[in-house]
Amino acid sequence: MAENKAKPTAVIGDIIIGNEIGRGSFARVYQGYNNKTHTKVAVKSVARLKLTKKLLENLELEINILKAAQHKNVVKLIDCLKSKNHIHLVMEYCSLGDLSSYMKLRKQYPQMQNSFGGLSNALVLNFSSQLGSALKYLRQKNVIHRDIKPQNLLLCPPNSNYSTGESESNGNFPILKIADFGFARSLMTSSLADTLCGSPLYMAPEILGYEKYDATADLWSFGAVAYEMCTGKPPFRASNHVELLRKIDRSNDSITFPDESLQDNIDSTKEPINSDLKDLIRKLLIRNPEFRLSFTLFFLHPALDLKSDISSDEHPNAIPISSELRNSELSSVKLPNTAPTQGISNYHFNQNTVSKPNNFRLYDNSTPEKAKNIRLMSELSISGKPQSLPKPQVNIISF
Repeated sequence: MAENKAKPTAVIGDIIIGNEIGRGSFARVYQGYNNKTHTKVAVKSVARLKLTKKLLENLELEINILKAAQHKNVVKLIDCLKSKNHIHLVMEYCSLGDLSSYMKLRKQYPQMQNSFGGLSNALVLNFSSQLGSALKYLRQKNVIHRDIKPQNLLLCPPNSNYSTGESESNGNFPILKIADFGFARSLMTSSLADTLCGSPLYMAPEILGYEKYDATADLWSFGAVAYEMCTGKPPFRASNHVELLRKIDRSNDSITFPDESLQDNIDSTKEPINSDLKDLIRKLLIRNPEFRLSFTLFFLHPALDLKSDISSDEHPNAIPISSELRNSELSSVKLPNTAPTQGISNYHFNQNTVSKPNNFRLYDNSTPEKAKNIRLMSELSISGKPQSLPKPQVNIISF
């Protein structure tokens, strides 16, 4: 067998399923090999017997979102296969693992880190821009992810693009991709949700407090991830949800950075954390979502450099996200052809704004519709981790 093929444990269609590289309560992820395209893949296998009605709905939604997603910064669903006992999601293999593990490697490579425990300004700005581009695309599709965290941000080597086989113009930086849409849902601009989900350290305070929330919850999570990239630590830490919310409330929206608190002792030769990044993070980590930076201003912020981003036009034939998967056995799951006939979704972000001072959020002033209390469970949530790092137990998923 070729060296780049996974050790086979099963063969389904063109896919050789190899070694297990992670697991969750209801799914296991394997490294695989596509015999047709001769490329590595990740295979998320879900046991049919463990699927309750709600879990099946979550899986259907995740497949539906991934089917429709056609963006360089969203992990690609390649195929959906069925066997007697399992449903297999074949996805692109992100060989550099997840952002969390990548950040842990910084001490081994001085050029990757800053002087304050985080990644270099160049890396943080690049990763933030890529994540911002992905959020812009999802916003245009009215999708709220609800679980943005370093473990769900996967990395591919520079100049690699599974979907096209062409090079990406991303310099020497890894390509960042959002993964794991087990918590995601389609949410109209004016709608509010009230389901508790996501990872506490990166979870918006309105979700922690069981309050109604909208898509701006993803912006808080972006700010929390960006803060950790800059400093090596999340902005708030606690042992439980309640204490975490208390810490956020007690902060009074005051976010400090290590290069500021140690200003008098800092070597003048050390590069400070980028000021645009700090400005963006402070405007996102606002307790009251009404005063948080709006999506409109977020996409225009100089830290992201998205003015020339073409994410909305990159894939004009992308299938719109819809509720088209309803068969309880997923017997009708089929991936779109390379040239789908349906047009792009007409669910675009359309925000009516009112004038506010610069430090206030521009927000939709229409009356929010009451959202249904839909509980999406966390059992199908998975994340990534490079195989090269020590793994005392198999409980973190690697793409």
